[in-house]
Parts: sequence; structure tokens; C-alpha cells
Amino acid sequence: MPPSITTKSFIPFIQRVAGCAVLMGFAGLFLTAYPAFWGEAGLSGYRLFLHAGMAPVFAVCVTFLALARAPRHAECSSGSILWHGCFWLILIAAVPLILSSVLAMFAIYGTQAQRLLLRIHRGSAVFFSAFIVLYALLPLGRRPGESDSRFRVE
Repeated sequence: MPPSITTKSFIPFIQRVAGCAVLMGFAGLFLTAYPAFWGEAGLSGYRLFLHAGMAPVFAVCVTFLALARAPRHAECSSGSILWHGCFWLILIAAVPLILSSVLAMFAIYGTQAQRLLLRIHRGSAVFFSAFIVLYALLPLGRRPGESDSRFRVE
């Protein structure tokens, strides 16, 4: 007889799935945008289609994780302040990252404003990337035998 699905077991499962989707989406977005980041050409062709196709799913998953994990990160112990801080910095960097790409889709902005939105998008992507990598790697750096209660999904 299969175990029954309860809210206590389902919510952490959904958070893990969304977390994996965020990390996979981040990897996909990073790989499609990385060559264009260093060049002036920008995104075009299939890389642009992939980047624009993955971005909405990524934004929804980041928003879900923000809502699901914010209460947990509201209180931080002294040992995990960097990890909790990275969570909030990820969310702060996500706002201009998402808004700059959405606002660039409207035809009300001229050429200079479009270039400014692209610079904002690139800059916030750099900060977002640094914070999300740090957030993902910090739990891996704990010492053997150290309690992992600070990093557990509840």
C-alpha cells in the first residue's frame, strides 16, 4: 500500500523540485547568455529563443521559492548569516533582472532607454549569478559532523 501524501511531505518535495528548476534554469540561462555577455553582439537566433523561453519558468520558480522560503530566512542564527543574507540578496538582484527584461519588451522606450535596460539586466545578472552560486555552495562547505539543520528544507 503506497504511503499517503500529506501536506508535511508534499510542500518540501515541491520546494525541492522548484529549487532544482531554479538551478537548472539558471544554468540554461547562463549558458545561453554567457557568450553574448562578453561581446557586443548580444543574443540572437536560437540562443535568444532558448533564453527567452526559459526565463518565464525561471522567474516563476524564483518567485515561488521566495514565497516558500522567506519565513525560514527571516530569522538567522549567527552561524548561517551569510547563507541567509545570500537568499535576500538573490531576491533583491532578481527584481531588476526580471523587470529590466520585461520592460524592454514594450515599445515605449527609445534606443537609449533600451540600452540602459540591457546594462541593468547584465549588471543584475552578474550579482544574481554570484549570489545564487554562493547560496548553493555554502551548505556544501560545512564540516563533517556539523548539524545541517540550518540548511534543511522544512
